[in-house]
Amino acid sequence: MEKMVRSYDYDKGCWSSYTGNGISYSSLHAFNSSMNCFISDIDIEPGVKEARFVCLDGENAMLFLLEKCMKQFPDVEQIYIGPGVNSLHFSNFMFPNVKYVESDSKSFLSGQMLVSRSGSLYNVFCRKPEDVIDLNKVIFIEDKAFAGCMSTNIINTDNVSLVDSMAFDGSAVSMADFEDGVVMVGDNIIIDVNEDADEIVLPRNCVVSHAIEKRHLKKAVIKDMKMLSGLQLNADTIVIDDDNERDMESLAKYGLTYAKTIELTEKTRSLGYIDVDGIVYSADRKTLLVCPGRRTKPVNIPEGTEIISAFAFAGSMIESVSMPDSLKRIEQHAFNGCKCLMHVDIGKGLTNLGEPFSSGAMFNGCRNLQYIDIPENIKYISSNCFSNSGLTSVTLHEGLETIDSDAFNCPIQNVEIPKSVKNIDLWNFPMLDEANIKTHSMPAITNIVKSNCKKWNCRSNMADLKINIDCIAYPVFVPAKLTSAGLRRLNSLLGKALFRDTDSNDVNQTTFLCITSEPRIKQRLALKMYDAVESNEIKAYLRRAGKSIAEWMILDKDEEALIRFLKKDIITANTIDKLIPQMDAAEMINAKAYALEYIRKSTKEKSFRI
Repeated sequence: MEKMVRSYDYDKGCWSSYTGNGISYSSLHAFNSSMNCFISDIDIEPGVKEARFVCLDGENAMLFLLEKCMKQFPDVEQIYIGPGVNSLHFSNFMFPNVKYVESDSKSFLSGQMLVSRSGSLYNVFCRKPEDVIDLNKVIFIEDKAFAGCMSTNIINTDNVSLVDSMAFDGSAVSMADFEDGVVMVGDNIIIDVNEDADEIVLPRNCVVSHAIEKRHLKKAVIKDMKMLSGLQLNADTIVIDDDNERDMESLAKYGLTYAKTIELTEKTRSLGYIDVDGIVYSADRKTLLVCPGRRTKPVNIPEGTEIISAFAFAGSMIESVSMPDSLKRIEQHAFNGCKCLMHVDIGKGLTNLGEPFSSGAMFNGCRNLQYIDIPENIKYISSNCFSNSGLTSVTLHEGLETIDSDAFNCPIQNVEIPKSVKNIDLWNFPMLDEANIKTHSMPAITNIVKSNCKKWNCRSNMADLKINIDCIAYPVFVPAKLTSAGLRRLNSLLGKALFRDTDSNDVNQTTFLCITSEPRIKQRLALKMYDAVESNEIKAYLRRAGKSIAEWMILDKDEEALIRFLKKDIITANTIDKLIPQMDAAEMINAKAYALEYIRKSTKEKSFRI
């Protein structure tokens, strides 16, 4: 074992360990809980031919992370990797003249390049033009593995299955001319494509560098569909020319995110596909499988289509879609993340939007979708259906029965709930200002209330909710800070109003004030009730609480609210006179002026009557 000495520099906050062969390591990182040692700097004396990366005494593992170490050691011709060295990262230019790597590490192979035992190629080093580069044991070519390499003589590429986007940056290969619109390494690796070519053909069994994802192509012909599972081509048109048998719906999972239109050859159509207006359907045209991601023009799904597959439009740039009356099912996430979608015509064929007991999320994240009309044929809306969408308005028709949780977790502020609705789960319509409710379903009403109260909704900027129920002659106001006890009292009062004689005296506007025990909240609700319907019982309550209401308006420095309250002619001139000193202290000049004028008129009228 090589002798190493560790020293600690208290001024720099780093420790260093030295070998006796002219090499030193240093790091600003202390040990972590797993006893790994992270090395971030290295120095090698001139004339040293072998760089030795070895584990320090007492360390379980060494990780050499030298990408940011801007040093060069041209005298080094060989690298040794000792046991316990688990990670080794550096630029080719740090060791430009290395010819061989000897490894006793479980993580790396011995050979002419730095290759992990799992087949990842990290460093080819700066090979000369006449050198041969053998990729026999390489599966994955990492970023910058070929940087500085002048050789284009690369052999045995058949095992390579993945190439990072910058794998060949700064190499002689990256400067090669296009042949048939591509730059090819070996017989199967495409590292670049010509953006100016009218058509690029990607052959079967070829490996395509992720670098070509940055190129904008006019047309790309794909000979193997599975290539799209890990590659997103930015092409106006993708032509799929593949007759290998696969499950019909598997195509929807492949990477057509950046295509504007899809074309299928006769070979591909023989598998049970067909392309209509740039969109892929099953051969019988009953199932829409996938829409290209960069399509923007309106989508009119043809009559006869019965199913929209899961993720078929997910993430696409479509702005409008019209569905046929023949449609029977939209599968989960079908339009998920369509951020440009603004118009949806659901058609008259569907009865459900999603399936029960599943997170449909069909229109989840459609941020530009601000309005939708849910037709009368829809009876059920699944959970998360329009969650996180941009909906600010929705029309629900008679016939709708169930809305699952989170279906409308979006910024709708006013909604009308049809009489046919039997259940609305929690976290629907959580930003309401007003709800017009025709249904008498207590579970539906209760969950609308809970979704707009802080106890069941963590949203911070919540306001009181106004509820208009058909059989109640006045609106009911629910405070954002409703408690569980308050909810029970509210349900009891609504039950009496909905299912008993509504002319009875046991339920009126003032009885709904008992849903809260906090005086200030009760007074605020009473003001809103009076603004909606000027009833005598609410006016009497406000007269009794008038001084208290005015005082908290003054305390809040809400002069406009105070003036509006005084104009209601509810509290007496004598009470207003007692509030003048508080208005002075709060510097409410306009409110005081109105109060004094009110007192003057009141006194004059009283004198006249005498």
